[in-house]
Amino acid sequence: MKKIKSKTIFWALIIIGIILAIISQNINNEILSSVSLFLGTSFMLISLFFLVKTGFENIIALIRYWFHKIKGDI
Repeated sequence: MKKIKSKTIFWALIIIGIILAIISQNINNEILSSVSLFLGTSFMLISLFFLVKTGFENIIALIRYWFHKIKGDI
């Protein structure tokens, strides 16, 4: 089974959040509009976790590469 990358989850949640935020602007019912906007912003905020996670994974990979390069393995 193939693991889903953090970047894919980030972009999927951003797109879902944007779509829900746009839908909330077009709904006339105040409660549904508020719920849709809340869900949209929640998805976008959750996606920031995956963006930070991807950044840390890249930084750790770079440090490991430098360490192995200095050590002489590469």
